[in-house]
Amino acid sequence: MSIAFAPRHRSKSHRPGSPSSRPRPSEAEKIFQALRQSPYWAHWQLRVVEHQGEIVLQGRVGSFFHKQMAQELARRCSPQAKIDNRIEVCYRGF
Repeated sequence: MSIAFAPRHRSKSHRPGSPSSRPRPSEAEKIFQALRQSPYWAHWQLRVVEHQGEIVLQGRVGSFFHKQMAQELARRCSPQAKIDNRIEVCYRGF
């Protein structure tokens, strides 16, 4: 099972702001939003999916530092989740 982290659209039948109209974000969505707010986001091409109860980080970054930063940010957002870091490092050099 994979969970997408695309923005959710509200149904017009719900009143905005009511607690029942705000679905609770999944762990993958919370992590993806935290990654997007990172100052390093411009250098990352990442996906976050939830597969069989674990969080999988996928994509490419330019350094091992960025790979580690993404993993640690995911761990801070979801400390109980098992995180599988499949991020590739594509070093471009100078």
